[in-house]
Amino acid sequence: MIVVGALFLFRQYLNIQVPFLRIALAVFFIMAGVSFLFGQPLYETQRDAFFSEGGLSKGQEAGTYNVFFGTKNYDVTKIDTKERTPEIEINAIFSSAVVYIDPNKNYDIKANCAFGSLMLPKGRIINFGKRNVMTNPDETITASLDINVVFGRLNLIERPNHPGE
Repeated sequence: MIVVGALFLFRQYLNIQVPFLRIALAVFFIMAGVSFLFGQPLYETQRDAFFSEGGLSKGQEAGTYNVFFGTKNYDVTKIDTKERTPEIEINAIFSSAVVYIDPNKNYDIKANCAFGSLMLPKGRIINFGKRNVMTNPDETITASLDINVVFGRLNLIERPNHPGE
């Protein structure tokens, strides 16, 4: 906010035009280019990956997980379901992601895909549109997965939950 005020004062009283938006955009692209050249992630946490290749993230709590312009693997087989049905949102935008789910649990999957590839369990594929899927309808719902893919790829892979991992 102080920077915006200073730019306003420069423009009003000193007649100095500073193209703040162009400078910020140029700095962003320079940082992204340098991160590509040296293989260092621009931004990465346990939940999010931005211009990076992330390893396996054990999503054991509800919330939002994002991957932009990179790759990331998420394991939601050990999600905590004791208190209530957890809601997990996974966004893959211009990127690739893999989500591991337990084949013995029932996940309520709300899948949205636009110009991408979303591979659901049992070989179902979505390239464009919306679909609601229950992975194991005979069981009670373990978790709700809201999956969004835009110009990317996301695979839901069934993998049993191993207690020793």
